[in-house]
Amino acid sequence: MLQLFGTASFANKHLTLERALYLVALLVCQNDWMTRDEAMLLLWTDDGEDGAIKQRLRQLLYRTKQLPYGASLETTSSQLRYTQKSDVVLFKQAIQERDWDSAIELYAGELLHGAVFENLELEEWFGLERDSLSTKFRQAVFEKASTLPAKDAALLLEQAMTKDPFNEDLLRKLLEYAVSNPEVGQRAFERFERELAQNLQLEPAEDLQVLAKSLGGQQTVRVNRYQLPTPTGGFVGRQAELDSVAKQLQNPDCRLLTLVGVGGIGKTRLALEIAARQPMRDGVVFVDLARLNNEQLVPHAILEALGERPSDQVLDRVKQVLLGKEMLLILDNFEHVMAARTVVADILEHTQHIRLIVTSRERLVLRSEQVLELSGLPAPDTIFPLESQDAALLFLRAAQRSNFDFSLHDHDIEVFSRIYQAVAGMPLGLELAASWVRTLSLSEIADELEQSLDVLAMDAPDMPARHRSFAAVFHSSWTLLAKQEQDVLAKLSVFRGGFDKDMAIRVTGANLPLLLRLVNKSLVTRREQRFVLHELIRQYSQEQLSQDAKQQAIFSLAAVILEFSEQWFVHRKDEQQTEWSRRIEQEHDNVRTVLTWSLGNHSTIGAQISGNLEHFWYSRGYHREGMNWAKQFLALYTDSDQTRLRLIWTQTSLSKELSEYQVARDGVKEYQQLALNLGDARALATAEKFYGLLEREQGNLELGKSHLEKAQTMFSALEDVSSVAICINDLGIIYAMQKNLEMAKQYFTESLRLKRQINDKQGIAYAIGNLGVIAGEEGDLALEKVMQEESLRLKRELGDQQGIANGLHELGRNAFDQGQLELALDYYSQALEIYSRLGRRFAVVNAINSFAGVAYQRKDLESALIFGAASLNLSYQIRSTPPENWAKRQARWREESDLTPARLAQLEFDAQRLSLEETVARVFLWKERLEHSSPVLTT
Repeated sequence: MLQLFGTASFANKHLTLERALYLVALLVCQNDWMTRDEAMLLLWTDDGEDGAIKQRLRQLLYRTKQLPYGASLETTSSQLRYTQKSDVVLFKQAIQERDWDSAIELYAGELLHGAVFENLELEEWFGLERDSLSTKFRQAVFEKASTLPAKDAALLLEQAMTKDPFNEDLLRKLLEYAVSNPEVGQRAFERFERELAQNLQLEPAEDLQVLAKSLGGQQTVRVNRYQLPTPTGGFVGRQAELDSVAKQLQNPDCRLLTLVGVGGIGKTRLALEIAARQPMRDGVVFVDLARLNNEQLVPHAILEALGERPSDQVLDRVKQVLLGKEMLLILDNFEHVMAARTVVADILEHTQHIRLIVTSRERLVLRSEQVLELSGLPAPDTIFPLESQDAALLFLRAAQRSNFDFSLHDHDIEVFSRIYQAVAGMPLGLELAASWVRTLSLSEIADELEQSLDVLAMDAPDMPARHRSFAAVFHSSWTLLAKQEQDVLAKLSVFRGGFDKDMAIRVTGANLPLLLRLVNKSLVTRREQRFVLHELIRQYSQEQLSQDAKQQAIFSLAAVILEFSEQWFVHRKDEQQTEWSRRIEQEHDNVRTVLTWSLGNHSTIGAQISGNLEHFWYSRGYHREGMNWAKQFLALYTDSDQTRLRLIWTQTSLSKELSEYQVARDGVKEYQQLALNLGDARALATAEKFYGLLEREQGNLELGKSHLEKAQTMFSALEDVSSVAICINDLGIIYAMQKNLEMAKQYFTESLRLKRQINDKQGIAYAIGNLGVIAGEEGDLALEKVMQEESLRLKRELGDQQGIANGLHELGRNAFDQGQLELALDYYSQALEIYSRLGRRFAVVNAINSFAGVAYQRKDLESALIFGAASLNLSYQIRSTPPENWAKRQARWREESDLTPARLAQLEFDAQRLSLEETVARVFLWKERLEHSSPVLTT
């Protein structure tokens, strides 16, 4: 068996610490396929040529397979894995099966002990893996120790420390168990102290010294001298907060630290962990204030926790007891007795060495106070193993208390992320959700949470009643609010995705001081200039809102959103477009809330908003969503007025972007007729322009040109400079498609001049991009690249998703023309991903055809023929006539092919049966295979 813990060995023979072993260790720890690219990135970080590094890997793989332990190395053209049994894999299995004895026996010390890695990336990767394995080992030891008598547990921990000699957590736990076996504790501490000094020139942490001395009788102090609550399960995460607190507490002036956060965020648990890590000469005292209903009882509770008898002058007695002591005082759940802040101030004033940690949903607002605000645990990501991440580990430990066999795997990341999002990373929420693993799958738990938070409840007698459900958590906060604060918080629940102070004031009638009071009470979070309501608080607060009050609040919100949409419509093409585009995007969740409410309550407001936001949905890529909103409100809004005209335009314009050309044609006819009835000359010109765009996209270039020229004349008569510039730009595109580059260049230049005149940033970006295309057609690829990059920069600044995709595609074409096939593939892939997400079928087909060209240049004629045939067929499916050169190129490729006529016919027949989605998937699969083969060729 391959052994990687401690001194690496195979078949009882020590192994040389070299790159071959490091490669095998990488694969063992992953215990799955690893891509060649990932292995190369970790093993070599110099700037060598890609082909040279791939050759190094091939040589390393060959040599590794010749080594005694390398026979189980499996390779494909793109992946690697190792199948030989190893101690690391067995150890992980034992941990998963909660076989603590086997896990402890298998762990023989640090992974690859003594290894010196050649680069930072490899060192960091193994550092993370070592930490993860060490944590698992520590878990196994602690779990096993908890089942043993204290004396035997101390011996187990002493043995464990021979495998992990510098582990402070192991020693700390050993010293706690060594109360009944002081000799073992003293022996382990002295060994730890000696090795720490010899190897790292460090001294043991102060709390370890205090614990060790208490065993020897030199001091009678122990950190847990006073009875502290014993939390269920080990402490998880919050390392950043612990580091911050440790740094703050090094300052002698930091005597009052308040941990602030919403109920269930983990304030009490963090305070206890801080206490365990901050030794004080006279110990730690924990005072639970949750049971108090009168601030005058706070001194009595402190005196009782200190173990003192009742006194007539209770506060004076508290100060007398504390005087001269070096002690940490934890006042838990202070929000219940905020009027007792004077007691805290009095204690600080009359003592010198007393430190206080206060947990509260509201800060105390004392001059000496330092505050640490707690939020949810960090969101899970795909970079590190799921079970090593704080939120997942907390969930896992809680789940295993309900279901002994429960485990989490990396492939659970998506469904676990849904659970995390539903509870906003709140520790209590994760624990309550985890209690359901015995009866529900992860997917079912996520589904239930997304429907209702009622599932977040637990009948646990050993848990405080206020923490057994989220309703109980927030009820305790709710009852502490004044009536005015309750009313405002309830009305704030109509917001989704945040709000600013002006919106809050308009919708709820609040003032800024009242809003800030809710911030201080941890019920509203402030993020720069915006405020956010924790989703769980929002749901609870909305349940407290009467139906009449809810209707009034949403109506007020609808008025705000309508005003925003009108401002967007006015400024959508001028110098304020960037700011208003950002603002509408910021409020998009509130827009959706208002539109949903409008469908059943006030369709006129929804119709007006939908009509105003056509260009926002177009530029930001919400094509399908915007079209669906317009369709729904058209069915409800029957007046033949400007509102209906804009609604029809929203549906019509966005349907064209989705290549739903018949819907677009039917819509523009209705739009044109209503514009005629209303005598709206601008709308009639807009309809003419739209006909030109339809004909151009469907391949009828001369007819499209005729419509656009007519529209340009109509807009000129109206002195509508913006629309004239757009028509000129679109005419330039037709000339470019007809290969009349000189005329195209003239039109794009004039369009750019007009758009700069009115400061239409989006129009400027498009005109620059089009001029870049002409530069490329004329052979100036360097100029084209510069112009396309500038165009893309402006589009990114505007958040114009369609424009960004167009810019990426054009940069891909530029790279292709320069023979940079790998770069072209990267640009094309990014563009295709955006086009697919937006549902822009016309653009998707163009991108697929671009991939066909790359396949041909890579000498992969079969893939080129497949993508080319598919793009031709898909063009006809969406009723768009493809450019003539597509078919000509396809015919030329057929002639060059050495495939038999029967094989050619079958290949193209199969390609023509592919749907748009299937073709896109095939293109991306082809690109992925390329990335794991030989270097990309250049032309």
